[in-house]
Amino acid sequence: MSILPHMVSCAVPKYIRETYNWFSHSPKRECFWWDIYETINCGEQPLKILRSSDTRWLSVEQTVTRILSQWEELKLHFSLNKYNCFTAELLHSMYEDERNRLYLCYLRSILNDVQIGVKSFESEDSNPVALLNTLMTLLRSVCNRVLMPTAATTDKDYLSIQIEAHLNPVPYLGYLFELQVQKNTLPNDVINAVRKRCVEFTVKLGKDIQQRLPSNYIILEKMCQLSVENTLRQGKDNKIADLATELGFDDEAIDKLLQQLRKYTNAAGINTFQELSDLAISALSLPHSNAEVERAYSAMNIVKNKLRNKMAVKTLNSTLLIRNQLKIMKKNCFSYELPADVITAIGSNSKYSFKSKNADKSDDPSQPSTSAIIINQDEEEIQAEVFEVDF
Repeated sequence: MSILPHMVSCAVPKYIRETYNWFSHSPKRECFWWDIYETINCGEQPLKILRSSDTRWLSVEQTVTRILSQWEELKLHFSLNKYNCFTAELLHSMYEDERNRLYLCYLRSILNDVQIGVKSFESEDSNPVALLNTLMTLLRSVCNRVLMPTAATTDKDYLSIQIEAHLNPVPYLGYLFELQVQKNTLPNDVINAVRKRCVEFTVKLGKDIQQRLPSNYIILEKMCQLSVENTLRQGKDNKIADLATELGFDDEAIDKLLQQLRKYTNAAGINTFQELSDLAISALSLPHSNAEVERAYSAMNIVKNKLRNKMAVKTLNSTLLIRNQLKIMKKNCFSYELPADVITAIGSNSKYSFKSKNADKSDDPSQPSTSAIIINQDEEEIQAEVFEVDF
């Protein structure tokens, strides 16, 4: 949702980047900025100006917040440097223009809602059955700023409504924006022009959220049947069958699933939840965003860098698997305790393989075993790869 550059009339994205570049390219400028800020604020240190990215909403929100919190100090800083540098003169003109401050106040309000939604989908421990509610809350928050009060009432209305056809003549663009409008002395026609640009930005954002809804939106909607509240309540309905149908379960499996949902044991007193557990695993294992994939690419770039560009694919895959398992176990290479047989093999001429011949001779059963038998889909044993440990 990189639509921040659409606000080109005020050139806010350009000045945000130039503010970061001004301090990042010169330690002398940064020290001068610190002196000014500490003098004005009785020794309090300033917040560092962050680098903004048009395709990363989280960084944009934090950058806008920090610039707004230090607006007056930044304006004074660039006013003292405008006679020595052309860039400083441009930045000073930007901070002198109260229209830009109005734009940032509006962005600060709306980007906060976007940040909550993005964090929910990029989180590693988010609740999958509640992701749809988070997405709908974001869409309602964006649309209600510019829509007529009675234009949309249900989730279906927000998903299908033509936002530009039901615009509110008096839109509410956030408390920060309205408060700043009362403080400044800009003419009404200038304020109306700023409102119009902000409304266009909001409409664009709302339409982008509508278009970017996943194709499995129905599955997300029906996954709420797996929530704790619905599974433990007394009066259960057959809505979970719709979710099973969307995931490709046949009629026989759905019938067993509904029976398992209503009773905890069979006639023999044995728990039988095969179909129900298969449904839960199928639904909850769906990838709800590409955040995990991007993290895997980032980890791969760290492991296979320019100095290790000839690393074999198998070695890279093994290294990534080890890193992932250590993360799951909440350990790292410093806190993980190696098994005794691995420590013994280090520095020796012995060969190490996944299929260890001494698997049944381990003295400490609490230590993780270094042996494993790799089986393919035909349940045939694959010859373990043998390599030497050399330090």
